[in-house]
Amino acid sequence: HLPGWLDHRFVALDNTRDFHPQLYSSSQCQEDQLFDVVLLRQGLCFCDDPSKTSPTWPCQVVVSRTQDSTVCGTYSLEPYLCEGRPSYRKGQCQLRWVHQRTEWAVLDIGGGTWACARGDVGHPVLARGPWAVWDGQAHVNDPSFVVSLAQPGSPPWHRAPNERVCCCGVGGDSLSVLYLLQRVAAVLDTRQPHSFGLLHGAWTNGTKVEVDQLHFQIEEAARQFNEQRRGAHAAAVLWRSAAQEYWLQCDGIVLFQPGSRADPFTAYGTTPYARTVPFAHAATAV
Repeated sequence: HLPGWLDHRFVALDNTRDFHPQLYSSSQCQEDQLFDVVLLRQGLCFCDDPSKTSPTWPCQVVVSRTQDSTVCGTYSLEPYLCEGRPSYRKGQCQLRWVHQRTEWAVLDIGGGTWACARGDVGHPVLARGPWAVWDGQAHVNDPSFVVSLAQPGSPPWHRAPNERVCCCGVGGDSLSVLYLLQRVAAVLDTRQPHSFGLLHGAWTNGTKVEVDQLHFQIEEAARQFNEQRRGAHAAAVLWRSAAQEYWLQCDGIVLFQPGSRADPFTAYGTTPYARTVPFAHAATAV
């Protein structure tokens, strides 16, 4: 329950357009009202999945784990889809989508499941797991179990960052993210020294090549924002330093006034959680 003194209202915004006319021209807010905080929860989450609509798939994938077993090795693409998604085979083992259980699984064609990973993704190399592997008595999570592309590089479904769309509706290229940062900064109240904007990240779907490209665009957007900085707020990309999985490492972008409580360099000191490009401010060393 919200406290009685807190007034709240719903507003409708298109994140690809300037916020000012949407907020004020349609009387969603009082004229020229500014905000202490703008939070886009999971706004920079790229959970869109181009692999689901891909007309082609890799010809081979490789299954590996720390402890070698029957399931390990190279799997070849089968000629027919299985429940609408590609299927791979190595001998008696079939790597396929199991819609009823919402999981990718390595099945023995004679019966039984060698390994499985929950998650509705279009291709097994994107299954995040952890994979549960049969140990002779039960399925046990094995973080070392990985399905990867046999040929390194971009997968057939790879799209450029400007063709990806994050959960707040903007493209993944640096210019689209930069414009979003500028829209958010324009409605932050600089009279409140601790005002901030948070474009929260969640996870970035894709192979490492795809994810690295998107993360580069996010860093580039923050760099450009700071280079063009005209107001009180600066930008920093937030990184989950404890996350080992590459698709979980970007936690979004924060807009903050240097030296404020929202300044990640003040909050986290020299920890690698926050990383940004230099910006001009006498009181802050980056």
